[in-house]
Amino acid sequence: MIINHRKFARFVFPNGLELNSISIPETNFESVGFVVYAGFRQDPRGKEGLAHFIEHLVGDNCPLSKNKIKDFFKRHGGNYKLGLGGTGNLVTTYNFEMLAKERAVLRAFSIFSKMLISSPLVRRNTESRRVRNEIVWARGSKDDFELSKREDEIVFGWHPHFGKAINGVGTAETFAAITAADLQEFYDRYYVPANISIVACGALSQEQLIKIISQTDFAARKKGVRNLLPQKKFIPQAPKENIFFGRGVKESETGLCDCYVSAALPGKILPQAVSIYHQMLDYLLEQKLQKSKQGLYRADSGWLNHVDVHSFSVRVDAIPREKIKDVYKILDNCFSEIGNNPHLFARVKKWSLASFQLYNNNGSELVKEAVVKLKILQEIKTTEEIVAEIKSIQFSDILEIGRWLTPERRWTLFRKV
Repeated sequence: MIINHRKFARFVFPNGLELNSISIPETNFESVGFVVYAGFRQDPRGKEGLAHFIEHLVGDNCPLSKNKIKDFFKRHGGNYKLGLGGTGNLVTTYNFEMLAKERAVLRAFSIFSKMLISSPLVRRNTESRRVRNEIVWARGSKDDFELSKREDEIVFGWHPHFGKAINGVGTAETFAAITAADLQEFYDRYYVPANISIVACGALSQEQLIKIISQTDFAARKKGVRNLLPQKKFIPQAPKENIFFGRGVKESETGLCDCYVSAALPGKILPQAVSIYHQMLDYLLEQKLQKSKQGLYRADSGWLNHVDVHSFSVRVDAIPREKIKDVYKILDNCFSEIGNNPHLFARVKKWSLASFQLYNNNGSELVKEAVVKLKILQEIKTTEEIVAEIKSIQFSDILEIGRWLTPERRWTLFRKV
């Protein structure tokens, strides 16, 4: 984790638009990120993929042609690929980077304000074809699709969003159901100043940025409100099955299979506590698998914070078929040992605190880190606040996480390589 120790300065415009900025006078670049607080979760049922489609269309949502916009950014040392934003569960993000010349930066903000605020949304055939191709790619093979759908239904079937078992880009059927009116209604509701945060790091001061933004459509009085974060009210239910063997595991020609473990944790658990648990598990997995002398495996855990729920996972690659039971036992032992190892907890906690002593003044990296925080918090916490959270984590918090990762609350998949 690389964090800048300088605090972002926050400014809210009269129309609700939020600006978070850090001035780095020693650089000659300006890195900018835009966060629209709407993503997959705002898709109407039966029209999944709507938010993602709009992310594709905003590149066309400007009086200038794409070629002229690309040429503009290239002439000013910029880095921006039109049509390649990012749509997540709760937000959609966009960004650019360029030399910090005020007139050029004003032009860049003007271009993005047309895209994100003021131009009528037009459905383009080119973008429609691209989205259809993404839907096919995201679906993957028939086995991949069926196993992913099974995981969503088994592990998250109780959740109103993830339980739908539909990828964020949608399906061919849900995409076909999206109308021009649906697109414009979504855009008009969520692409408003009050529902957008801007993050800027670079040579320009906050005063300069405020002056620049005030001259663009970002300052328009377009009505709207901030989309609220989901409440952390859900209590994950135990999966309906705990172990599943994918098609062809026993008949695999290579004799190898991968193991994937999935579980849900309540969103009220502090992210820093989940992070420490994840690091403890990775340490034990590495130690146990090396000592097992049963072959070389790549094993690691991961987790995602979806605000109202955390998804926790473990993956072990290339397991010899005859070692499946042994590996499953090792995984179970690792989960169990975490609850009996306060010394490892203390060590990992120190590692986490030490990582925040690193810092980076690179503007683009600072923007990326700030955007990640806005995605799940709608605010940018300071280094001091995050360090205080880590210090507050107790071993009892780790034990609480362990209660949600017992064998009856985990879903384990074995699939052929």
